[in-house]
Amino acid sequence: MRQKLLRSAIFIFIAFHLSAVVLCSFPGASRTRRKIGVFFGRYVRFVNVEQNWAMFAPDPYANNSFIRAEVRHSDGTTSWTAPPRMAELGRGDRYSLERYRKWSDDYIRTDSYPDYWPPAARYFARKAYTAKRNPPVEVSLWRFWIPIENPLIRFEPAGYRVAESKMNRYRYFSMKITPEDLR
Repeated sequence: MRQKLLRSAIFIFIAFHLSAVVLCSFPGASRTRRKIGVFFGRYVRFVNVEQNWAMFAPDPYANNSFIRAEVRHSDGTTSWTAPPRMAELGRGDRYSLERYRKWSDDYIRTDSYPDYWPPAARYFARKAYTAKRNPPVEVSLWRFWIPIENPLIRFEPAGYRVAESKMNRYRYFSMKITPEDLR
């Protein structure tokens, strides 16, 4: 009896997991996906199996882009911090840190989610707060991007990196940091 109950529980879990992944993977913002997203969305994001159709046709990402945070400290110095970039990580780290790429690329970088920018600025301020006598006083979020060349016209080998000095950049948000923001 106990073995049968365990098998049933495992079956229910697998059925739930597969249903969540498949149903939340519908492309676009269909009415079905919105309804399903309410039910399964948090689970799919929590276990880091959320899918994004943005890399597929007919409209894949056209830019190589990322964000960075410029942190100004009380003594006037500045430092830069950023979420992990997948191209700079090993395979194990890529898997465990992928959610930060999604967070920064899909939410913090875009104009679609401006309500996420102040919490992101506070996060980067806390990340840069390494010297108690020199706390962060302002954070600016910057977008960096460069168009991706058509590989049929100009092919770049895997691992090719563009120097940041050649990338477009734009400061899209700034926020003063208070001592309460650093807690």
